[in-house]
Amino acid sequence: MRWYYYLHTNGSLIGKNPYVVDSDSSYCDSPFVVKFWLTDSQDRVTFWQVALEALALGAQLASITTFAKANGLNFEDSIQMIKYVKPADVTLKGFRIFVEEILRVDWETYWAEVNKELDSERRKEDRVSGEKFKGAIIQSKKEKGRKDYKHWN
Repeated sequence: MRWYYYLHTNGSLIGKNPYVVDSDSSYCDSPFVVKFWLTDSQDRVTFWQVALEALALGAQLASITTFAKANGLNFEDSIQMIKYVKPADVTLKGFRIFVEEILRVDWETYWAEVNKELDSERRKEDRVSGEKFKGAIIQSKKEKGRKDYKHWN
């Protein structure tokens, strides 16, 4: 199922039915819209993009917390996101806010926990950290590409 979301200038994340948005080509052309996203229930990446980009753009934490709970964006899902999404799809600023303010975990503690979860799947040299992830984001932005992993649950 597809659904539109937009970030309002007041920081609220607002969902809209595709029928409403698709029926008016100028729907997104509003001085109150910071950014629009289209989500697809078959593509988990789209939900992470909304949450992380909206946080980076100044969304209210309450709006994103509600969105995250409704769409299963939690610690376990973030590990899947890290494994399958090239960092170009992630706004580091938004991701850090998500970890610290929504998951309520210290940034370094988060990466330590992620590595515990990944140890059985990766060799130690493949471990990740905030700095490695940030570096990967920068490199990936230069390459401008991502593997297209859709629904991982």
